[in-house]
Formats: sequence, structure tokens, C-alpha cells
Amino acid sequence: LSKGFFASANQIGALHVILLPIVLYYTFKEKKVWLYFALIFIVCSMILIGTRVASFGFMIVFIIYAFTKTILYIKNKDKNICIKQVTVFLIIFVFGIVLYLNSPAQNRLYSSTYEELIETGEIKLPLDNEDYIDSDKFDEIISDKKKVMEYLNISEEYEGMYKDAMIKYVKENYMYNYITDQYATKIYPYDEDIDFWVQFLKNPISIKGDNRKRELAIIKRIKTNNNNLFLDTILGLGATPLNSRQYMIENDIISHYYNLGIIGTILFMSLYMICVIYSFIKNIRNITTNYLMCILSILLSYAIGYFAGHVLDEYICTIYIATISGVILNYFNKEKEFE
Repeated sequence: LSKGFFASANQIGALHVILLPIVLYYTFKEKKVWLYFALIFIVCSMILIGTRVASFGFMIVFIIYAFTKTILYIKNKDKNICIKQVTVFLIIFVFGIVLYLNSPAQNRLYSSTYEELIETGEIKLPLDNEDYIDSDKFDEIISDKKKVMEYLNISEEYEGMYKDAMIKYVKENYMYNYITDQYATKIYPYDEDIDFWVQFLKNPISIKGDNRKRELAIIKRIKTNNNNLFLDTILGLGATPLNSRQYMIENDIISHYYNLGIIGTILFMSLYMICVIYSFIKNIRNITTNYLMCILSILLSYAIGYFAGHVLDEYICTIYIATISGVILNYFNKEKEFE
């Protein structure tokens, strides 16, 4: 984890992505050397953070900026383009791409396989454990209670041992399915809802090995077990009971839906979009690069909040999003040219 005001690398990356469109615009508008260096340093820091949010965010912002400038230039609304600026832009962009291809972010794209973890000793199979349940055999029959009891030599009069067998199976196999102790024993303990974990382990590795999909499956299960579908959908499950057990969804929009319900999500997350829509209606005949970069910053914050999370709930990000929204509204309310 990072220190200071930031609680995670995603927040730092999100903040960089939010600010980059505005920095990019003013760098090529003012054409000052120190701004070019500032832009290069921002690009370097985004790549070296090592998160996909920052790395892909840098590329997306540069591509959208280039596309926006090109369209406005063709429509004669932006003549502030010259060969020198285009050359500098391309150099910085290519430099960022090369840096990305040799950055820590590349390691996140290639996860270690199960066999590699065994070879390196990071995972040890309990081959010497006589009570170990053969997961391959168990996976074939786990949906059939009778077959499971036969496999484990559990007679019908000891049917209560079936749950113990399921607990034993999950306990000995969750670690080989890319599920950490934090999820299986603390966040949503398998011995409290063994049926959920037995079913969840039957999913492909792309689901059970993905933290976001696992978190979403757990929250859906909690909502189902709560037996209060209508109110939980309208008003949510509540942030306090979920956060107390560290039930986190790394998707701000979906997280708000389960925490605050439909009403709370609309009230909490619609303000910035109202600002975007209102400003676009007021400014539809006077679109400028600066205005579009500010709008891009707000829209990217929503996109990051959906795909990565830790943005729309974090004050270090929302302070800047709110400031950008306020600046936009202030200009239009005073009917000034947006510069």
C-alpha cells in the first residue's frame, strides 16, 4: 500500500488519469518547457505505478486528446496545431508506450500457473495426508449428495457427516483455486455457508480466481440470504453491516447499488453526470478542447469507478472531480468563454 493521503495504487492511478487531460491541454496550449517536463513526469509516474488503470489510462487520454484536436481542427474550431507540437506529442506518447512495455504493469498480465507455483514450492500439495480428499474425483461427483456419501463411506444413518465432508473438501481445496485465507476464513467463512463455497468452487478459474467476481458472488449470496429483496434493492443492504465484515466490491457503481440501493445510487452518483449534461446543452455551439478535456476527466472517473473501483468513494479523487465540475458550471453560469 502507498502512504500519505492515498490508500491504494488504484487511487493514485485514478487521480493521475483524472488530471492528465487538463495537464495535457495546458501543456500544449502554453508551450512552456517546464510544462512539457511536468507532463513527462506524470506519464512516467502513471506507468511506474504498475496498475492497469494508470497504464491504460495514459494511452486512452492521449488517443482521445489527439482525436479531439484532429476533429476540431478539421471543423476550424481549433487552429492551435503545428508540426512541432505534433512531434513532441508523438515523442512523449511513444516514450510512454516503450516505458510501459518494460514496466511492472507487464507482470500483472501474466499470472503464474498452478504448475509453476507447485514447482517453485509456493504451493505444497498435501500428498502425505491420508485424509486428503481427491479433488479431481470429488469435482466429478460433488453435485450428487448420494455419490459423495458413497465416496466418503458415509452411511445413511450418519448423513449429518455430509456437511463435515463438504467443509473438509472446501478447506483443503480453496487454496488451489486461487482463493486466499482472507476470503475463505474471514470475509465470508466457508463453515458459515458451506453450500455457497461448494457451488462456487465448481466455477471456472476465470471466475473463482477473480477477486471482483468473487466479491460480487458473495454480496449476491448475502442479499439472497437476507430474504428482503424489495427493500434491499430499493434502499440497499447498508454500508455499515457490509463494511464491518470487509465485504468490498471493487466496482464503485455496483458497490453503491448493493450498499445504498437504487435510490441511494441515483442520488449519490448522478450529480456529476447532471453537470456534464447541463454544460453540454449550454455549450453545444461552442465546443473547445479545454471543455472536452474537463468533461473527459469526469467521464473517466466514472469509467475507472466501474472497471477498477476506489474512485468515487475516495475523497482524494472526488475533491478534484467536484472542483472540475464546479469550474465548468461557474463559467457557464457567468456566460463566459470556456478557457
